[in-house]
Amino acid sequence: MKTVCTVGIDISSQWLDVALVVDPSAKPLSLFRVKNSQEGIESMFKRLKKEVPAGSPPWFCMEHTGNYGLLLCCLLQEKGMTYSVIPAREIQQSLGVTRGKSDRTDAERIGVYALIHHHKLRPFVIPQKSILQLKELISYRASLVQQHTQNVNSLKSRSKLNIVIDNHLVTEDLEQHIQRLEKSIKAVNEAIEKVIASDPELKQNFDLIQSVKGIGLIAATMMLVITQNFTQFDDGRKFACYAGTAPFEHSSGLTKGRTRVHPMANKQMKAILLNGANSAMIYDPEIRVYCQRKRPRANTTKSSQTP
Repeated sequence: MKTVCTVGIDISSQWLDVALVVDPSAKPLSLFRVKNSQEGIESMFKRLKKEVPAGSPPWFCMEHTGNYGLLLCCLLQEKGMTYSVIPAREIQQSLGVTRGKSDRTDAERIGVYALIHHHKLRPFVIPQKSILQLKELISYRASLVQQHTQNVNSLKSRSKLNIVIDNHLVTEDLEQHIQRLEKSIKAVNEAIEKVIASDPELKQNFDLIQSVKGIGLIAATMMLVITQNFTQFDDGRKFACYAGTAPFEHSSGLTKGRTRVHPMANKQMKAILLNGANSAMIYDPEIRVYCQRKRPRANTTKSSQTP
């Protein structure tokens, strides 16, 4: 019988803590640390080659840490290694009550989780480069928009001081910041469109998404990034659950509360879809009539569920 062998990796900006696990109730077969660099990862492969039991190819498992784990994923994929990237909360909830925390302990816990749940782990594949580019551009754009909003609000409040004191230096500087941010946002929008136009498959799905009333550049791009060009969700219901637009029953015994969205939903995607729906109600007569017909029924359901 083939031995199941997992490698739990805790990722930080500088280090990778590695735990080789073959028995969830025993100490790791090996526990060590390497640098989060190409040289460090190559040394990890060399050490594991000596320590992994014969006839049991290791299954690597790590938490989702964004850019810090991208190099590791690339090298694992280049070498044809099987690996999974799991949300941190999923691993934490599976462990029950725990005490203490360190990077090495986290690596061991990730390895144990992978060993116990190896039958349901899904191999991870890095998204195509165009998806990674869009993800980075969307993230950067969100930061620019946040700064723009903060500067606009600050300008509004500080402009009122001009009546009492000479505050023109501050307000003029804020105006310049706002103009620069607006130019940057425009440049990012153009870069997003350029990336999408360069990929025929992305462009086709992007055009289909934008044909829906209320869906603009950012909503369509977010859907492409989150679904990895519609390859990560088997059906629309799973995406609705992830995006927080699918409510769930909330009841216990004879008490029946209001249906509600799970708090783990992607709130950013939910907000974008909500804005799109509000826009569609304004500009599309058919959707507006549909909403007006459904709203009384929704209010009736809410009132009946209120304890």
